[in-house]
Amino acid sequence: MAKKNTNVTTENALPKENSINILWLSRLGLGLIILFAIFLRYEDFSVWKKNKTAFQFQGEYQMGNFDSYYYLEIAKEVQNGDYDNLQEKSRVPNGKEVPIIPPLLSVLAASISSIMNTPIATVAIFLPIFLASLLAPLVFFFCRRLNFNRVASLTAAVFSIISLTYVVRTRIGVFDTDCMNVIFVLLNSYLFYQFAMLETKKRYTYLILGILSSFLFYTWWNTATSVVVLSAIVPLAVALVFFYKTRKVLLKYSVLALIILVGIYFTGDQIASYFTLLSGTTTTVFPNNMSVAELDATSFTYFIEQTSNSTFLFISMLIGIVALCWKLKLRALFLSIPLLLAIAPLFAGNRFMLFSAPILAIGIGYCIQILYNLHKRVPIKVTYGLTLLVLIIGISSTYKKITHNFVKPAAADNVHLLSALDNFTPTDANIWTEWDLGYQIQYYLDRGTYADGEFSDGELYFYNAFPFAANNLAVSANFIRFYNKHGIKGMKTLYTTFSGVENTFNILNSLFALDPADAEKWLIAKQQQGTSLTSDKLKTPQQWIAFLFPKDAKDVYLFIHYKMTQTAAWFKQGNSDLKTGKTKGLPLFLTFNALKEQGNLIKNHQSSVDQTTGIMKYFNQKRYFRSLATFTGDTIKRRSFAMPRELNNGGKDNRFVFQWDQRVGFGAAMSKEMAQTTLARLYLLQEKSPHFKPVMLNTPQYQIWKVTGNAYDIDNK
Repeated sequence: MAKKNTNVTTENALPKENSINILWLSRLGLGLIILFAIFLRYEDFSVWKKNKTAFQFQGEYQMGNFDSYYYLEIAKEVQNGDYDNLQEKSRVPNGKEVPIIPPLLSVLAASISSIMNTPIATVAIFLPIFLASLLAPLVFFFCRRLNFNRVASLTAAVFSIISLTYVVRTRIGVFDTDCMNVIFVLLNSYLFYQFAMLETKKRYTYLILGILSSFLFYTWWNTATSVVVLSAIVPLAVALVFFYKTRKVLLKYSVLALIILVGIYFTGDQIASYFTLLSGTTTTVFPNNMSVAELDATSFTYFIEQTSNSTFLFISMLIGIVALCWKLKLRALFLSIPLLLAIAPLFAGNRFMLFSAPILAIGIGYCIQILYNLHKRVPIKVTYGLTLLVLIIGISSTYKKITHNFVKPAAADNVHLLSALDNFTPTDANIWTEWDLGYQIQYYLDRGTYADGEFSDGELYFYNAFPFAANNLAVSANFIRFYNKHGIKGMKTLYTTFSGVENTFNILNSLFALDPADAEKWLIAKQQQGTSLTSDKLKTPQQWIAFLFPKDAKDVYLFIHYKMTQTAAWFKQGNSDLKTGKTKGLPLFLTFNALKEQGNLIKNHQSSVDQTTGIMKYFNQKRYFRSLATFTGDTIKRRSFAMPRELNNGGKDNRFVFQWDQRVGFGAAMSKEMAQTTLARLYLLQEKSPHFKPVMLNTPQYQIWKVTGNAYDIDNK
């Protein structure tokens, strides 16, 4: 019986490809593609070198994004030999658990740094651009295995490395796992495909390589075990079920069942958590009102713009991949996980968009292959010309956008913030600020933080945001001191004692507004009314007050900076209603710079506020304020304004509030709920409080406040 032909096509319009010249030309072409991939990701560095002061901190270049510092911190610990699975400076005071096996990216960077005697930050900046270029040879060899000719395979390799999102997420300074995530997913499919297609003992070599690749992928991207496991289990299961022939059928399916069960064990909870995060719901009482841009689904138009940047090419790619899958039939199942990840941005978050790079590239490569298969109808010279035209369109569609649209890394904007913290806070201090500075503070300043860029449920973000959004300065300060001492474990003790989260925060809003002596009286009164206040170690009101108002808490510094006012994420999360999950009030904070007082007016180039009426002219439109607060440097002048007749809305007053710092000419229009928050009262009005001591107030860039709060000494009782 004739052996079944498993090739995609049997036609080949090229000359014999065992020709030495053709072989060397394809190798040369692949080498040039790899160099081109490196260049596209490196070219921004010329701007970095010309502006070292903007891109460097403490003598080394900053990373391209915030998550890079997570891996860089681990790499530094690995190199120093003090890595363990608890990062004490993260999520103070309990610390954050990290994998027992350090991420492969960090280990690789630390090893190269030690071998080459090069600073680890330098290695981290350049390493991803070289690793990302490896996608080109993988796509080339996979296409060859699918029986593409060399020209079609090289075309696919080119398109894989010029996909816009893949370039952006793997360019210089982005020390993140994305540079190899795409590669590992496709590599697993390729290796298990080889295991399925070969019928010699060599197939087991690919099986072993596939298992090894899966293990390396696990150590590379250990924060996404679900993707890692599925990328291995699905193609392996396809190979065993449909292509691996053996007489030991029971053994084969037993192994398959075991593999699936192991996969479910490792991925079940993470997949459920991820879909919970996507849906915006939570399994706890804490809402998640933080918007995570990476988890926002993208439109089809935006998807095209961020991949090929050409509708014609994108449609061609789709036609190619659909035609290829139709031709492959069952073998198309080996591409199922890469395909699912490629379309995931349309419904599960745009952070998956980079996974479309190899799939779309293979699609356009197959379109080229179809042209060569039609060599009897289409002259070979025409096919060569069309191939060249497609390459020109593809490169021109993305090249200018890649090389001419320099985007300054977000992390680089924090140099002045890090310098301020370095200069004005003690080396052993903890810093209470928004999550986006967490990793950088840990890495550069070795100071403790309470939240960082790692995805989390709403609970941690609520704790972090609550002191900024609280409407009482004493409550904010005392909560910070309590959490700084006891952390999440302390909160759990409160929830058990005070019958749940919502009731606990109602009680804390009352208790933390008092000094310890009055808070003790409050608890005694509650106890006399029948409220139980007992836990394993806390029996009396005095013990409870000592627990709630710790004496020996480590110094904490509240850090407010301008970028926090531009997103209001802290307000959305910290001012959440724990019963309904909705944000209480409107998260509006519209800032105005270069304000000057001219008579009764507060003016800048785009607006003017009449201090006698509370009416603002903003781009020739009227806006009405319910109150105005002016900080003069010594005092706060407040004015309230009656409701104008034309705004009478059934007695509801939906007018906003205007506050400004007269000395620096900076102010903001905000909702009444926003105006009552601790952040607004400190940032704009610098309200005097025994709970916050000013350390460095550089409004509007940043402010540093030492948190004092109240302390209770049980020994004196």
